[in-house]
Order: sequence, then structure tokens, then C-alpha cells
Amino acid sequence: MGLFDSIKKFIGNRDKLPEQKQQAKPTNLPSIKKHHKITDPSRAFIIHSDIENLIWIKNGPKQNYLPETKSSESFAVGNYNITISFLGMEEPSLIDMNAEMKEPKDYVSVARPPYYPSYSSLNPEQKYIYWRFLGNPYESQADISYVFLLYYGLERHLFTHDFERSIEVILKLREVHTNESFQSYSGNAIVLSCLLHQRADLMTLFIQSLNEEYKRKFSASLYLLAIHSFDKPLEAQDLTRLAKTFGFTKMNYIKEYPDLFNGYLEQYMQETFNRELLILSELLPDINDLPLVEMRLFANVSLSDKTIKVPDLTKSDTIQKTIFNLLNNAHESVKKKLVEMRKKNMVPKKKETNKPKKKLQFNSSEERRLLGELKKYYNRPIDRHFTLIQLQDFYYKYRELDDKYLQECIKYCYADIDTLEELNKAYIKNEIDRVKKIADLKPEKEVEIEISEIKQKQFYYNIPAFKRLAIIYEKSSQFDYAIDICKQAVKYYSERGVDTEEFEKRMMKLTEKTK
Repeated sequence: MGLFDSIKKFIGNRDKLPEQKQQAKPTNLPSIKKHHKITDPSRAFIIHSDIENLIWIKNGPKQNYLPETKSSESFAVGNYNITISFLGMEEPSLIDMNAEMKEPKDYVSVARPPYYPSYSSLNPEQKYIYWRFLGNPYESQADISYVFLLYYGLERHLFTHDFERSIEVILKLREVHTNESFQSYSGNAIVLSCLLHQRADLMTLFIQSLNEEYKRKFSASLYLLAIHSFDKPLEAQDLTRLAKTFGFTKMNYIKEYPDLFNGYLEQYMQETFNRELLILSELLPDINDLPLVEMRLFANVSLSDKTIKVPDLTKSDTIQKTIFNLLNNAHESVKKKLVEMRKKNMVPKKKETNKPKKKLQFNSSEERRLLGELKKYYNRPIDRHFTLIQLQDFYYKYRELDDKYLQECIKYCYADIDTLEELNKAYIKNEIDRVKKIADLKPEKEVEIEISEIKQKQFYYNIPAFKRLAIIYEKSSQFDYAIDICKQAVKYYSERGVDTEEFEKRMMKLTEKTK
């Protein structure tokens, strides 16, 4: 019996789960009969004023969306053009005002929306919860699926309509929703929108918002491209934040003595550039010969079916060497200064970098929900894949409570890897079906090319299980197992034309450790 067959048996034979406690009904909602069809949600719910005119409506008196044929938007960065495609697919956040919804009997028991949600795919209870969410999208406890559903529509506005207000709303959403994928997609899209509309002022607003580490989880390449294009200066704190991007890994002084480190960094910038600022366009006026980096920028699948290639400033030898040397010089100066200060017993207090850990308590209800989702999506490979990722994250979080949770994480990592071929076939079929649905809107040759690309690239997205297993095995000194996982990852990604440098470097490091 294979591992996944064992998991299927394990799931199927679990004891009947105890009933969950019913969550109290919110008191701030209008009184609506349960299971009663709501014919006009706009009267039953109050939409937050920030997003009132940014919601896409399919029908009724407030309709603001019409189906569109495929079009594209191009803009120049130096002599390089970036093109954004609008596919003619229906906007996933599009609200059907005639769709039925009903208030759940038990909010906790309502299943989460699928990983790539659309309003049309929500069941009546999920639609009700989504409308509640639209009343206050800044509630930090909101399910991230509903946040993404709203974000899809805002992302469309970034490139087609009210981009200024959309950026303002997205910046506010980024303050409270710390999900890494959301931060990554929204950060990339804001930068690209600023480039498209040539709005240096909005780019400045975005840069000023990056005051927390979790907000910086987006493409450094795209960020530097915007900094270069708008002639924005990089300050000392920007260089330390991006230090690893430029190959600088000695982070202890940056974390422990940031004021002292930045002071020396500003000193070296002053000596080098006659100001405490670095202008990338002065270091590298022409970016057209740089290698390109490929990235999928949009969460909204109706905006672009392909990744976009942009010049990668992190690969510039001039920029790399200049910034690395500045950081390294500051590091050496801090080291010498600390030696002097220790002799005089005047060493400054280290900055507290580790917040006190909250005592973890295992979330049994979340475990039941995720296992229920896995059972529900067992025969739907794409939904199952994303549920397995959630299970991996869930059990890994509790690994220090009990080793059994780490073993559960490992089990679901392998369950995902062992079924990648099935996932791949389902993804190819779904993508080809999607292209064929809108084939009438495109030239026949273009449809053929898109289908050919789908078959060639296959499911080329990140598979977190590879990296997670490699880390787990490395930490437990099981280097041979970690190397084997890296080999599988390299094989998988290389077959799809995805960069394998991360796993190749990891393999080299692991091989050294085995010696």
C-alpha cells in the first residue's frame, strides 16, 4: 500500500468528529431569516465606504462590469517594454446580485473557499460571509480567501480604472493582513501599477508604508526596477533591508546594533557619493543589457495567463559590488568600534530582535476542518494540493509541542510530492479548457501557441513540500535524505523551465556537510 493510500485509509477510518461549539451570531448585522434568499444584498448589508465603488457588479442597477475581449497594456521602462494582458475571462470577484445566499447556522463549520476563489464558486453561506466581510475588510481575523477575492477586483482597478483609490485600499489591507502570498502579490502589483501610470508620488507612499518586515515579502527585483525608473534614492536602512539580496549575509550587527551600523553606512555613502544616499540610475544608467527575471505578478487569473519578464537589477555586477562593499565596510567598522567600546565598558545595549514567544496551544478544531477539507477535495487534485500545503503549514507550526506533529507534516509533504503527476494532468486539462472557452476571442494560431505553452510548462508553480522536507532533514542531520529531496526538486522544476539555483546551492552545502 502506497503512502497516499495509507493517508486515504487514515482519513476514511477516523472516528466521527465531535460536534463543534456553535459560534454566537454577530449582533451588528441586519436580521435576516436563515436560508432565506436575499434578493438585494446591497440593502441587507453595509459596504465599507473605502470599497463601495470598487466592487465589480455583474447585474442590477449598480452594474459596472461588461465582458471584454482580450486586450493588453504596454509601457516602457527605459528601452524595455512590459506588456500586461487582459484575457477576456470573467473577473473572479464579479458579484452576481441575483445569486442566492443564506446566513449559516454555524459560522465555524462553513468550509473555507477554494485556494483560487471566485464569487461564482462560493456556496450561499460563503457568499453571506463574504458580504459580511465587505462591511469591514480590515478585520485582521478575516479568512485570507475572502481578502484575496476582494483583492482580485482591486488588482483589476490598478491597471484599468481607479488605481489611486485602489492603491490606498490595498495599502490599508496590507497593514492588517500579514499573509505572505497576499503581501507578495499586492507589493508586486502596486509597484507595477506605479510604473504603468508613472506615479512617483504613489511609489513614495508605498515605500513609506514598508515599516514592518512582513510588508517586504515581494520581489526585490521589481522594487529596484521602480527605484531606478523613478530616480528614487536608497537610504542606509534600505541597503540593510536588502542586504541579503546583494549577497551580504553577516546580519548580526545589522540586527543587534542597527543605529551604529547605519551610522557607519551613511559615513561610507557620504565618502563614496558625497551624500548619504545612493541613486541606482547613476550607478547603472542603462538597464537594457541586464538578464531578465520571470515572475507571475498577478493573483487575478483574468489579468494575465503568463509570467512577465523584467530586467533584474540584482544581477548587475556594478550594483552588487558597490552595495556589498558599502555593507562590508560598515560591518568591519562596527566590529572595531565594539572592541574599543568593550574596553571602556561602553557597549550599547543590543536591540531586542526576538519577541517573547506566545505559548502555543494545539488547535484541534482547525485540524478537524483541514482534514475535512482534504477528505472533501480528495478527488480534486488541484484543491487537494493546496489543502495539503495548508496541512503541512499547520502541523509544522506545532512541531515543538510534540514530535508527532512534525511527522504529520512530513507525511503530508510526501503525500503532495507523490501525487504531483496527478496534479499536473488536472492542471493542464483545466488550463486547456479555460483557453478553449475563450478561443473565439483570439486568433486560432494564438490559441494553439497558448495550449502548446501550457503543455510545455505544465504545473510550474512553487511546491513548498520540497523546501520544507529539505529543511527538516537538514536540521535533523539526515543529509542524504535532504539531498535526495533537492534532486527531486531540481528534476521537477528543470522539466518546467523554472530556476533551480536555490536547490542546487542547497545540495552543494549539504554535500559539504556529509564530508
